[in-house]
Amino acid sequence: MWNWLAGKKRYRRTQPHVSGLPVEILESRALLAGDVRVSFNGDNIRVTGDEADNAIRVRKDASNVIIEGLEGTTINGAANAVVLSNDPTTLKGRLWIYMEGGNDKAVIANGVTAQKGVRLYGGDGDDALSAVGVTFQALAGLFGDNGKDTISVQDCTINGNLDVQTHDGDDLVSVTDTVVSGSALLGTGNGDDRISVNNVGGTGLLKIRSGKDDDSIAIQNTIRSGDISVVTRTGQDAVVLLKNTLAGSLVIRTGVQNDAVQFREGNTFNGPVRVNGGKNRSNDFGDITGGDQVRVETGNTFNSRQSIVRAEGDVIPAAVTTRFDGTSGTGGLIKDAAAADTAADSLASSMTLTATAASTQSITGTGGVLITRAPDVTITGKTIAGSTVTVDSNEDGIFNDASVTANSTGDYSVTVTMTRKDLYTTVPGDDGLTGRRSVKVRSAAPGVGQKDATIEVDYVTGTVVQFTSELGSYELEMFDAQAPGVVTNFLNYVNPQAGATDGRYTNSIIHRSVDNFVIQGGGFTINNGVINDVSLDNSVTGEFSALRTNIKGTISMAHAGDPNVLSSQWFVNTVDNPSLDDFDGRRHTVFGRLVGNSQTVVDAIAALNQVDLKTQSGSSALGEVPLRTTFTEFTRSLTGTISTTANSTLVTGTGTKFTQELKGALFGLRSRIQINGQAFFVASIDSDTQLTVSQAPTFAVTNVAAKSDFQDSSFVKFTSVKRVLVPPAPI
Repeated sequence: MWNWLAGKKRYRRTQPHVSGLPVEILESRALLAGDVRVSFNGDNIRVTGDEADNAIRVRKDASNVIIEGLEGTTINGAANAVVLSNDPTTLKGRLWIYMEGGNDKAVIANGVTAQKGVRLYGGDGDDALSAVGVTFQALAGLFGDNGKDTISVQDCTINGNLDVQTHDGDDLVSVTDTVVSGSALLGTGNGDDRISVNNVGGTGLLKIRSGKDDDSIAIQNTIRSGDISVVTRTGQDAVVLLKNTLAGSLVIRTGVQNDAVQFREGNTFNGPVRVNGGKNRSNDFGDITGGDQVRVETGNTFNSRQSIVRAEGDVIPAAVTTRFDGTSGTGGLIKDAAAADTAADSLASSMTLTATAASTQSITGTGGVLITRAPDVTITGKTIAGSTVTVDSNEDGIFNDASVTANSTGDYSVTVTMTRKDLYTTVPGDDGLTGRRSVKVRSAAPGVGQKDATIEVDYVTGTVVQFTSELGSYELEMFDAQAPGVVTNFLNYVNPQAGATDGRYTNSIIHRSVDNFVIQGGGFTINNGVINDVSLDNSVTGEFSALRTNIKGTISMAHAGDPNVLSSQWFVNTVDNPSLDDFDGRRHTVFGRLVGNSQTVVDAIAALNQVDLKTQSGSSALGEVPLRTTFTEFTRSLTGTISTTANSTLVTGTGTKFTQELKGALFGLRSRIQINGQAFFVASIDSDTQLTVSQAPTFAVTNVAAKSDFQDSSFVKFTSVKRVLVPPAPI
């Protein structure tokens, strides 16, 4: 399997030519760092990199096929591209590329036709090798060496053979949207390797070979008339097939240790299918007892003979599913192969593209998301002159929502109309309760390639309220029409009362945070270290609806047990919370959603450590308070000095500000004061210079400093809560 590598090593040591391809012999010299050398012998071309990290692209321009350096790489010591062929599309001779050491990138790009063999060697290092939109009339060979290599072949027509091989390292091979008329070999060496075959047609034999360690192979969306052979070696290997139509035979042979083969839905096999589980050992994936597992899901059609040999069961471990599909926030093979193809496509394209969105009645939210009340959004930017710019604004994957041609300087401007979509996707019908969209812009031009850009837009129709804290700002869209009474109640606390400059939620805190549940606020404020209750209006009736349940990212009203007695406290769901929707009197009214990337700020709040402050505050509601700093008792110094008399609860001050810096209460919220190293609860405050404590000190002190507990900066405190986008008044 690795004979070509041995030959390659011998070439490096002794040979002035490679497998019959004569080349110009360069003088012996140390190559410049980040430099690639190109030499010619007639139409045949040899490209050699140095040991640094290099990036190159072979592509066509207006009249030639060229090779150019990327990311600072020079070609023959210069920044200029080198012409490989005076034909505008075709390489007539052989092209052999040796990238040598370093973490290299090399791509043969859109529209090039190679009439003779092409071999692309990555050398040692973590390399990214790719061919995008190329026609190969003979051999197409891409070879990785030691290192963590990624090889992507996509949108290619290969009229000869395809040979893709890697050596040691955790490698990823992706062949996508490609037709191979000859035979194809996809092989990997030692390491946890992954091979993805997605929509690969053709008539020749497709051989997939993996080496030692835990390998993963996915074949999907492929219509192929040739035979397919899959062979794995030592390691816990897994093979998945999905939505294929195969006319030839399919043989899967796994090696030693416990392996898994899964036929997911949508496969049609018109030729014979044989699965041989091979030998197995006692170790397993962790959640089955051992042995090879072969599972055929419903929705598969076998029109010829089918045989499964040496399989001990049909239970596909969760670890295998994760390998292919990933988990929340992380990619599996299928996602990572798509990401590798996207990266290769980006490297292949010489297109440039910038995109910015703007509209009337808008603000820029967390993470740069455009939050707009106006549905018409104008996208402007710069690209290659004469390029066609298209837009996908409704996330259907089709760039047909707007189109424009860039002018002679590359500038463009296009307007799209945003639409709302379904927030509660598991509930029948489209509720239209969210306008969050990833708008994709694509610029394309023949011979140049294409490039995509993404703009995040959130089209709102309800009132938008912004909460600003030291951890950042987040925005909420109110469901004005769906929960009008609850929204009005909430906005009464947001809006300033008569004679006030701020609403009652300004200076409020998140006073409760429960992991994997909610963050809760609207009940308490803090100012100069003093915690107070939010002053309340009359309660309002709940407006719970089974169409608006407590899913992640929604805001809902808190209550003490009666869903029809709602006051000022609210919470944001940090996960889906179906328990808050049940019918045991615990219905909680959802009345809005997080807008844009606001979830990131909420998640940052939810990640803070929670502290029990019931004793220090006197409130049973403050048992799970998220704090930005480690809580230490009595860190806040009080203004002035105090004096006490032994066995008297009266405390007097000089230059003190008791009414501003402390809170006195026999029950409920209260402050503590530390005098002479001892702690006392403040019972009442008579003036800035006189207060009583709940227990008389046994000592007398004169003009000493005192301390209390809380610092505003320790809490998640909202310095501003305000409406930022308001629906138009009814006519």
